[in-house]
Amino acid sequence: MRAVDIQNKSGMQYIHLSFSEEIEKVLKRYPCEVTSRIHSLEISLNVDGLPLFKSSSLSMWPVLCSIHLEPVIVFPVTLTLGSQRPLDLTFLEDAVTEIKQLLESGLTFDGRIIEVKLSCIVCDAPAKAMVKNTKSFSAYYGCDRCEQKGFWEGRMTYQEVDGFEVRTDHSFRAQTQPEHHKGRTPLTELPIDMAGQIPIDYMHQACLGVMKKLLTIWTRGEKGRSRQTMISIGQVDVVSARLIDLQQCIPSCFARKPRSLRHLERWKATELRQFLVYTGKLVLSGSLGSPLVLQQLPCLMCESSICLIELKRDVFKYCLYERITIMYLL
Repeated sequence: MRAVDIQNKSGMQYIHLSFSEEIEKVLKRYPCEVTSRIHSLEISLNVDGLPLFKSSSLSMWPVLCSIHLEPVIVFPVTLTLGSQRPLDLTFLEDAVTEIKQLLESGLTFDGRIIEVKLSCIVCDAPAKAMVKNTKSFSAYYGCDRCEQKGFWEGRMTYQEVDGFEVRTDHSFRAQTQPEHHKGRTPLTELPIDMAGQIPIDYMHQACLGVMKKLLTIWTRGEKGRSRQTMISIGQVDVVSARLIDLQQCIPSCFARKPRSLRHLERWKATELRQFLVYTGKLVLSGSLGSPLVLQQLPCLMCESSICLIELKRDVFKYCLYERITIMYLL
């Protein structure tokens, strides 16, 4: 047991752990033959809220770090506790100061200096807006990737695909579009690309977003379009039966087995990702016959291609794969 210094920052109870000491502790958990070959170390950061109890508003907002070695180990750098989200970004300052020093001077480990590189800062959309001190993703100027003004159509949409200004690291730091910003963020002290190294939240936008939206439209229809975008109840049952049949074929590296579309509202992000990248192309064969359903098919293909390219970076191979998949589904 050790004593820790508990402070009050950002309206929360706050504990900061020495960044370099925590990395050293983690590196010692790897075999010597692995750490002896390390000359450069990549790390990633994560900031997110964590509710502790269903019956209470008490929550934690930790700053987590992961080291890009196999297996990946995640450890806390800063811990905050309170009944609300942080009131400001002062809880990030100590972590940012230490990370900046590590990036500049490197990490002393086992009698040698290891270069440290910050790969990315990963947050979901609400947390990302908070730590970047920008408007929410649902605001008119909330887009992380461009400077166009959003259009309200039941929800905020960014419809322009040509002729808009792309948001860059320089434009973010200079705050050339003040409508996007709420103030300054400590993260600008780090030598990172504020537009490119804080990526879009894949889990919420791709899996729980686009994939779930498409499945909901196909199985329950789309508002204002009657049944034109739906597949039949019989086809839903066929797809569900195929998913259940695949349960015995799913290896243990997958966290969950496929479930029926009848339980779609309770599907987790891992199930939606599995459907998107792996099982969906098998079970949908012969079921997407409506013209409007086929119009939505490119969304699924595009999203799947991005996921696969991120996994293997073999663009030509997976573009060919998607072309064959479209022919198979039709």
